[in-house]
Amino acid sequence: MIVDSPMSLDYPPVPAGAILAGTAARWPDRVALRSGERAVTYRELYLAACRFAHALHAEGVGSGDVVAVHLGNCPEFAIAYHGILLAGATYTPANPLLPPSDLAAQLADSGAVLAVSFGPAAEALGAVRDRTSVRTVVRLGAEFDGFLAGRPSTRPDVAIDVSRELAHLAYTGGTTGRSKGVALPHRNVVVNALQYACWASGAEPRVDADGGLWIEQVGDRSEYPGEVGTGVGDRKSGV
Repeated sequence: MIVDSPMSLDYPPVPAGAILAGTAARWPDRVALRSGERAVTYRELYLAACRFAHALHAEGVGSGDVVAVHLGNCPEFAIAYHGILLAGATYTPANPLLPPSDLAAQLADSGAVLAVSFGPAAEALGAVRDRTSVRTVVRLGAEFDGFLAGRPSTRPDVAIDVSRELAHLAYTGGTTGRSKGVALPHRNVVVNALQYACWASGAEPRVDADGGLWIEQVGDRSEYPGEVGTGVGDRKSGV
């Protein structure tokens, strides 16, 4: 039965990692992202992110630690991002085009202890690493694959205070001076994601038995013609 869209939302107190966990449980075989000819399903992304989270724990990285993602658009970015959240660590993005001095300042200010990088960008990071707290750099390719190899693909059992522990530490554009870190707890990330997803689709948040977050479409389909869990490509192909 379709009912009117809710006028307000109740936001479940779950960590940001619950978003991918719930999506992978509900739509495991749907494509989460594409890179050229490579397609990654939600299940594949989730399992890889879980392995990345366990790899972080094996390096002694967890709650309260910051991990820098020094990458462009690629599947490994998504794997690292979600893995950081599932590990209970804090994600900080680092633009690969940052000049060395700005990169060093941002990494030092964030206190990042591990960074994921690639190619020439990793060389630039290595040149300023002694001015930061970064103790491990994981490069894309064989090194990234080896970092995940042999790690469990189950969700780590991590207790997260969603109102206090940080999911994101993102830096401003720095148009009037040095970039400043914007601290976002897990609660803020989840609420913002749900506000966009639910109001755009006439849906309400739900939590599954394993603590995964998903949304159920309840609004009038004439007002929200798109079905939750499908994209433009899905509708065109009739999938």
